[in-house]
Amino acid sequence: WYNEMIDALTERLPDTSIIIHYEDMIADPAVTQSRIGQLCGIDLSAAALPVLGDDRGCAEPYRQFLK
Repeated sequence: WYNEMIDALTERLPDTSIIIHYEDMIADPAVTQSRIGQLCGIDLSAAALPVLGDDRGCAEPYRQFLK
């Protein structure tokens, strides 16, 4: 339900909302930062980005227990 609500919100209010997926943020934080800047109407190109650890897939060994 939550994801459907967020999708509906961004569909109805595309000028004031975006969806940022965790995986995309980790894979390319500069693109995420740029999208946020565009949404807010500010230039974030000079803002420093933190070093983000890449933990994508770390739960994979536990997936068998979630069935």
